[in-house]
Amino acid sequence: MTPHEVRYENKEVLRTFLSDCIARAVQVDTDQRLILGLATVERTYDGVEGLPIEIADGDILIVSTILAEAMVSSKDNRWNNVTILVPDTGPSCKRNSDGVVASVSQFILKLYCLSTASYLSSV
Repeated sequence: MTPHEVRYENKEVLRTFLSDCIARAVQVDTDQRLILGLATVERTYDGVEGLPIEIADGDILIVSTILAEAMVSSKDNRWNNVTILVPDTGPSCKRNSDGVVASVSQFILKLYCLSTASYLSSV
């Protein structure tokens, strides 16, 4: 659910996850004070848009950090039975000569679902 494919690479596994939709966090900005003449806002998230209609129990969703934060903080019960992973683009990832992420070697676990664990143990 990212706008681009995610390439995962470690010593044993090489896998590419294609983007099947572009989901976005609904952002709500509230004006705050000026700081040295610079406008500031407080940003919160109010849901998610652009998701596939059917999200099944046990699904594993790979999303951006912002989308994961919006999903985890929302009151939407669709996330109760899914696992949410975020590509780790920190020091462990590989970047090309332009500094663009070429692959990740791990994911950040934002939300874990026991039905996903049951599914994975049966595969």
